[in-house]
Amino acid sequence: MQTSNTILKLVYKREFFDISVMKIGARLVTTINADGTVVFKEYKPGSRKVESVYNGKCTVAAFRLLCYRIEECISTASRQDFYVDDCSEELKIFHQFGRVQTMDRGLGNGETDIGRIMHDFFEKDVIEEKSDD
Repeated sequence: MQTSNTILKLVYKREFFDISVMKIGARLVTTINADGTVVFKEYKPGSRKVESVYNGKCTVAAFRLLCYRIEECISTASRQDFYVDDCSEELKIFHQFGRVQTMDRGLGNGETDIGRIMHDFFEKDVIEEKSDD
């Protein structure tokens, strides 16, 4: 049974700042759908043109566990860490009926935060599909 809080997809965006030219450099956008499909897109620095696309997959159970961990982190968040580094990351959560939440990687509590949850998911649960190229 789906509720109004059902998560349909997650979009995790990472942008890297290129200090040598003082501009946004590489950008990586990862879309994770409820059916387990994962799409990684790399963009050229300073452009909206996609440089490369990689496909991956995860189990539906892994997606649901990821959503549960994110919702738990948001509901128990007691701080917002502001990182001072060359990278910015944000998570967009697309719910059923058009609701969208945007979270920064530093939102969390003493035990975890959004960035750590996402990085753990990419390391443990996502399998990159081989291309036929």
